[in-house]
Amino acid sequence: MKIAIAALLLSLCAFGADAQEIVAGSTLTLNQCVSIALGNDPDIKSYQYTANAQKAVLGQAKSSYYPSLNATAGYTSNHADKTNPADPYASTIGKYDSKNAGLTLSQLVYDFGKTGGSVRAGKAQARAAEFDVDNARVEVAYTVKQAYHAFAFASLGLKLSDEVLAQYGKNVYFARAHYDAKISPKYDVTKAEADYSSAKLNNIKASNDVKLARVYLINSMNLTSAPEFNIEASTEFVKYPADLDEIVKAAYAAKPDLQSLIAQADALNGQISVARSGYFPTLSASAGYNFLGTRSPLSQGWNAGVSLSANLFSGMATREKVLEQESRLAALRAKVESAKLSIFLGAEQAYLNLLQYEQAVATASDQVRQATENLEIANIRYQTGLGSPMEISDATVMYNNASGSLLNSLYNYKLAESEIEKIKGSKQ
Repeated sequence: MKIAIAALLLSLCAFGADAQEIVAGSTLTLNQCVSIALGNDPDIKSYQYTANAQKAVLGQAKSSYYPSLNATAGYTSNHADKTNPADPYASTIGKYDSKNAGLTLSQLVYDFGKTGGSVRAGKAQARAAEFDVDNARVEVAYTVKQAYHAFAFASLGLKLSDEVLAQYGKNVYFARAHYDAKISPKYDVTKAEADYSSAKLNNIKASNDVKLARVYLINSMNLTSAPEFNIEASTEFVKYPADLDEIVKAAYAAKPDLQSLIAQADALNGQISVARSGYFPTLSASAGYNFLGTRSPLSQGWNAGVSLSANLFSGMATREKVLEQESRLAALRAKVESAKLSIFLGAEQAYLNLLQYEQAVATASDQVRQATENLEIANIRYQTGLGSPMEISDATVMYNNASGSLLNSLYNYKLAESEIEKIKGSKQ
């Protein structure tokens, strides 16, 4: 039976959003729980700060495209202490003050791909950092989905346990009534009471499972505590649309951890360009305007020029740097291929599990229907004194097992569904 949904507005997907409080007695949907977790998760915030830092690194790389302007100013006071009259240079040591000021404008003209490679690498690294943020969100969403479904089906399991316990309670009532009416022996009462005690123990465990699942869900939302709340729990089967080829295609296109590796490979391509630029010279231009003298007004002058600098020999460091980056790129490309193989395997496993549990749900549903009919018949027979304790006990066990199998199949179906969404890179 579905629990009514209470109004609860949450908008926490974006980084930096403040987590809204959970209203006591409200019913949280899965998306709301995921949103709360995304807004509170410290790992996501850490990755976001790292991504912001990487954007700043990109800005530093781009700064080489722009001119730089430097200003200088100085004041020097000179004083003669002792002079040698026989020294012809003694006259140059005296008391005077000098002042200087100037502006220098410099601009990189061409560095054969060094700056361009750095910018390309910076852009790719910034993309990789953003994909790392997205991957953290995917992991958080997946964890919450697991916890949410565990809580939902633990609650349904407790509901089933309550139902079975009530059934055994009725068995005890009729067993005692039949014994008092001299219809059944004392054994029937003892058997019914033993079954009830066993069901009571199972009910205690089911109740504790719900409490543990609730704690796990609260923790997955990155909360230390929360008021009492409900979630949506239903045995209604909703078919999840899934196609293996589409799952793999979506994962290759959007799975953040794979996209992060691809972006890192692009960054290494940029680093290779930077390393290779060491083989070539750097051309720069500069211009300046200076003020200099010991008396005002100061003398003025300007200068302009170009410079070409080249590293003629550095102990093969440039070649080794190129080889280093090329090797790192080859290793990263191998990681990309490995990640694709892992994605395909995970997608195939999750897809096959989805199909398996879909069939299991259908079969278990038939079993529940049959077990329900059997229990109804056994109840009528037992209440009228025609049935035996073993008959009603077996019917109750059959109903409990069939209903438990249905819940387990539905739960596993939801887990397979969550696994597929994780593989596809879903952040909600």
